[in-house]
Amino acid sequence: MQILPELPELEAIATRLSERFNGKRIESADVHDALVIHGMTPDRFISGITDKVISSCTNDGKFVLLNLSTGGSIVINPMLAGRFRVA
Repeated sequence: MQILPELPELEAIATRLSERFNGKRIESADVHDALVIHGMTPDRFISGITDKVISSCTNDGKFVLLNLSTGGSIVINPMLAGRFRVA
């Protein structure tokens, strides 16, 4: 079993994001650096999440998942992302 020192912090982040975003619709998104989108273009990513509803926020290992009501997830590595900015 691997123990991640940042696990309690990631659980706290997921909890705070859940409190704020569960049930909220994503109205729009911007990608400022295409390198952070893995496996698709920024345009495809934006069109894939726009108008989707966040059903829950969880953590899985080193990642925070914004789970969408459609069954997909936005997977974030907070150590690489740095800060979250919500507008």
